[in-house]
Amino acid sequence: DAVKEDEKVIYKPSETAQGVGIIVIELQGKEALRKTIYELDKNAVLEQWIRQDERVSAIYDRAVNCLRVITLLNDGKFYILASNFTFGNAGHSIANASLNNLVCLPNLETGVIQTDAQDINGKIYETHPISQLKFKGFQIPYWNEVLAMCETAARRIPQIGYIGWDIAITPDGPVIIEGNTTPGYKFFQLKGLLPEQIGNKERYEFGATGK
Repeated sequence: DAVKEDEKVIYKPSETAQGVGIIVIELQGKEALRKTIYELDKNAVLEQWIRQDERVSAIYDRAVNCLRVITLLNDGKFYILASNFTFGNAGHSIANASLNNLVCLPNLETGVIQTDAQDINGKIYETHPISQLKFKGFQIPYWNEVLAMCETAARRIPQIGYIGWDIAITPDGPVIIEGNTTPGYKFFQLKGLLPEQIGNKERYEFGATGK
């Protein structure tokens, strides 16, 4: 009932992962929407389309480009372990790293993207193939708010210490799309984006021990 007439929605199947089966639905009227969802998967999750910040849309505007932040809460201490930003590509309406979209790595202190982008096949992109805008040097909007929001959310559920937050950047600030308890490691340590080919092991060990 929260879905407005003529609004796009995101449909997420109940038993898939890594973006598989997620689609954008644009239907006229709620009854048609309900019928379509029931025919697909009546247990699916529906989410309203997120209107993202125009600075993010400038790079790719056909999907909600997604920031992921990995957090650890250990003995009451909060850590940011890793982060990446995935931009959609090739007309895709879903920005997910596993679907061969474009991943780049921000500086964890400033939120400035410090690498080119890479797809799942290892191809490197200095600029987005559609917008021709550079990835490196892009300041992710509301970065301080992102970090504060992640800490607040993590402390709300201290029984789950390790979470990968999927975040969208809207004109009014960041919003959490979802939290993942198995967010993986691969897309935070892409070899082609690491100048010295050094991954996050040291940072993960520090978060685990606090030393």
